[in-house]
Amino acid sequence: MSKISADDLVNFLKARAWLHDFVGPHFSQALREKTPSLCNHATLLERSVRTYRKDGPAMPPLDQEILLSATTADEQRFWQYACAVVSPGTVLLESTPARKTNINNALSLIEQNCPKIHAAMQSWLTKIIPVQNPAYRSASHPHFFGAIFLNPDRDPKELAISIVHEFAHQELFLLNLADRLVNSDSDFSLVHAPFQNKLRPPIGRLHSAHALFRMIDIEQKIQHENYLPHKKTLEETIDSFKAEELTPIGQRLIREVYAQ
Repeated sequence: MSKISADDLVNFLKARAWLHDFVGPHFSQALREKTPSLCNHATLLERSVRTYRKDGPAMPPLDQEILLSATTADEQRFWQYACAVVSPGTVLLESTPARKTNINNALSLIEQNCPKIHAAMQSWLTKIIPVQNPAYRSASHPHFFGAIFLNPDRDPKELAISIVHEFAHQELFLLNLADRLVNSDSDFSLVHAPFQNKLRPPIGRLHSAHALFRMIDIEQKIQHENYLPHKKTLEETIDSFKAEELTPIGQRLIREVYAQ
């Protein structure tokens, strides 16, 4: 990751480009070296699971469908395990025709309104996992990179925003591999985060800011009612940071990218 310059990272984001195509190959190569037994065409999701979840159940082969359909006992076992890792109490849902239609309609909305996001997803989003959990509507986990855990029983517009939200979290996972973003002595500095309305450390507030930064793009284009409220929440989240909490790249994210 050391070959990636701070200027390149910041300029990519300022141009509203997605970092997956820029940073993703470096991460993929690092995981490829850790998982030589996997075939050359293995996805980043498969490589990240093999790298970070060695003690868990084996991950079954993936099909080409974007929405997971866990029909075999091995698939059920693995994805129920993954759901528990992401958040206890998460229930794996069946991939019904109605849910597939909802997800496909959401992805079509993204393609029509935010083609840059959709193009990045074509390469880096491997699976959407249909789940239910009263604590959240969608979630991501760095050990399952390329998978989005999502409640599919919602309006396609809401699903599209949630998918972009989670893809933004995964983008920040990648950026965090290239730079620490938060100074170590501020790791546990708890400050109110407006988006979640609770105390969060700097990396949690950065994830809030980054998700909002990406969400308001699609919200503006589909004329969603949350566009202006979320834009205001992003401004409030930016104001929650002290310069000394962040590395130079973290500070540039706040000043040059999110505050545009």
